[in-house]
Amino acid sequence: MPDQTADIQQLAITNEALSHNLEAARDQAPQLLNGLIATLEERGFSEIAAQLHAFEDVLAGGNAASIGQAMQNLGKLASDAAGKAESVTAQRIQELAETLTRIGDQYAGERTTSVAS
Repeated sequence: MPDQTADIQQLAITNEALSHNLEAARDQAPQLLNGLIATLEERGFSEIAAQLHAFEDVLAGGNAASIGQAMQNLGKLASDAAGKAESVTAQRIQELAETLTRIGDQYAGERTTSVAS
C-alpha cells in the first residue's frame, strides 16, 4: 500500500519550495523533481512524471517563456490528477497545481531574463 503520509509530505515540501523562492527552488529542482518523479511513477501518474522529466531539460535551458509554458502544462496535469486522488493528497496536489500554474503564468507573461545558472 502506498505511503500516503510520505506522499503528502513530499507534495507539501515541493509546493513550499516553489511558493516562496523560485530562484532558490531552481537550485533544489533536481532533488525535488527526482523524488517527485519516482513517487508519481510508483503511483501510476506516468504522464505527469514524463512531463517532469521534460521539465528538467526546459529548466536547464533557462528560456522564461518555455519554463512558463511547461509549468502551466504541469499545473493542468496536476489539477487533473487531483481529481483522481484521495482527500488530503488531492488537496495537496491541487495546491501544487495552483502554484505551478501561477508561477507558469508569471514566467510566460512577465519574465524576460534567463533563470538558468
